[in-house]
Amino acid sequence: MRLGTAWTKLIIAIVVSTVIMGGGYSPAWTAGKQTCQQVLDKAKKTFESLKGFQADLTEVFQWNLAETTTETRGKMMYRNDNRFRLEFPSQKLIVDGKILYRYNSEYQQLLIEPYTEDSGVILPKQLLAGLSTQWNLANGAEAAAEDSTGYRLDLQAKDQESAFRYVTVWINPSNWLVCKALVDDVQGNRTVYRIDQIVLNPVLHDSLFQVHVPKGTETIDLR
Repeated sequence: MRLGTAWTKLIIAIVVSTVIMGGGYSPAWTAGKQTCQQVLDKAKKTFESLKGFQADLTEVFQWNLAETTTETRGKMMYRNDNRFRLEFPSQKLIVDGKILYRYNSEYQQLLIEPYTEDSGVILPKQLLAGLSTQWNLANGAEAAAEDSTGYRLDLQAKDQESAFRYVTVWINPSNWLVCKALVDDVQGNRTVYRIDQIVLNPVLHDSLFQVHVPKGTETIDLR
């Protein structure tokens, strides 16, 4: 089934895009010394107060084996009732709260399956709420490193079999939202995510989380 490898980058994107929201950071806005745990707690509280968001997403993927770099632009939408849409030029991933849809226009394939915690896709609430059980926060008791981008938090997966060993996020202290994220996978590849045109608490209709595919699409229904 060709969809198996086609979604690796999309799954990585889900992991980090769950908390990627925020604009540029100015050192003049610094909020004083904060521990890594304090920064994470404030980011989590900010996210939990949102009804949803939408944004343009830029993915820069550095392929270790081929020593190449590709840049792809997409869009993402999230509603706090576990509805999510991530769209790149040839790929879409939609979660309607219960069902996970993966569509690849290049292969004209649609994969449908029940959404569970074992689906390989981590939704926003799960990432933030599950940090204590799924991820270790490096140097949680120490002051968070701060640079021109914001406060940097380094996360490490507790599961050594996870495809995503390390995730680094930068949090803007002016609004406690993530403004940049970096993911390293087990194969030595690196993906950097940037966000533009962020809209917080937009009206996101149910139709945005429904799947409409062209006639002739091969549908693989695993429900």
